[in-house]
Amino acid sequence: MFKTCEVKGKALGFFPDWKNRSRVSDIVWCLENRITPRLHREVFPGVWLPSKVRETAREPWNWDPLDIRSTWLKNLK
Repeated sequence: MFKTCEVKGKALGFFPDWKNRSRVSDIVWCLENRITPRLHREVFPGVWLPSKVRETAREPWNWDPLDIRSTWLKNLK
């Protein structure tokens, strides 16, 4: 999952705007497969907010973004 995680920012001309993850917050949002802007500003102050995230890894059958969120919040706060 970490290898395939990409974040999307603002497009610059003809260059692709998808980039490999480079921050903990990018990985968090790839794990959840969504972005929560309010929570991002609260937990990652001053860190660039991507507009979208994507990954091509396959989640297990019991994947749950709420479980992922509770785990990273417990460890990052």
